[in-house]
Amino acid sequence: MYYCFAILLLALTPASYYDGSDKGRYMYDFDHISTIIQEEHTKDIGWYYFMDICHFITLGSSTLFFIITAIIFASSFYFFAKKHFNKQYIGYILLMTMGLLGFSGYTNNVIRNGVAIALCLFALSINTKWIKLLLAFIAYLIHGSVLIPIAAFLYTIFIKNNKIASIIWLICLGLSLLNVNTSSLFDIFGGIDERVSNYAINQPSTDTLALYVKAGQFRWDFLIYSIVPLYIARIWKTKYAYNDKLYSRLLNIYLLCNALWLLVIRQAYADRFAFLSWLMIPIITLYPILKNNIKVRYPERTTYLIISIFTGVNAIIYLSSII
Repeated sequence: MYYCFAILLLALTPASYYDGSDKGRYMYDFDHISTIIQEEHTKDIGWYYFMDICHFITLGSSTLFFIITAIIFASSFYFFAKKHFNKQYIGYILLMTMGLLGFSGYTNNVIRNGVAIALCLFALSINTKWIKLLLAFIAYLIHGSVLIPIAAFLYTIFIKNNKIASIIWLICLGLSLLNVNTSSLFDIFGGIDERVSNYAINQPSTDTLALYVKAGQFRWDFLIYSIVPLYIARIWKTKYAYNDKLYSRLLNIYLLCNALWLLVIRQAYADRFAFLSWLMIPIITLYPILKNNIKVRYPERTTYLIISIFTGVNAIIYLSSII
């Protein structure tokens, strides 16, 4: 039920080319995909060829195209949960994902980013190495930003404990609090994707979070939102002595992706970096308890409490932004 609801929520949100949303722009690109591929786009070419294939399959229906992208996004969480948890726990992951801050961004904005992240999550659900690499490469072709979690994953191959990643996160937090100039960081990633350099300009944005994030403002609420999963993870790791190799790797990926976001938290487009880590929050917080590897007195209540906390914070921040 949650799986179907997530797909409908993502796919059927109305959009127009004139409303300024990414979805409206993608709708226009989809309708003119053949011309666009021939004349303009050489970056993120995987996304435009994906649109071209979908245009052929759907006979030019943009509604069906967005349904396909929604299925890919929602399925990544579904299959990850199906692989690692018992069937009755799959709904918890999907429910919490829908309650995350920024999830609504995938209804109108950062859709391409969502598809790329979904493919990366699919890769984590597959044991065959060459398929993992293929999915990661396709994800990169769809959206260059996923090079960040891919690099973080490669880091976990060599360093498996969480201490070094935690230290890196703390260093980045300190640099962010000191408001260290991060323009050079945008230049580095701009070499990978020229749009990243444009993010440093702090121009107005229609992104879900950027609508109410002023450039130059340090968002303490977003920082706390990012810290809470780390606090919950620390409880699992210390109080319950939870030791799982995959969980440690996923926690490292979250730490490193979130650390990068801390460095650019004052930028107008920082939400695009935040999504790279925030979409892992359901896994970071719920994985140990749904895996049944820790003895929590009231596991179901604890699960609903965690889901309610993040969903509630999402609702409060969103409502405060439009009041």
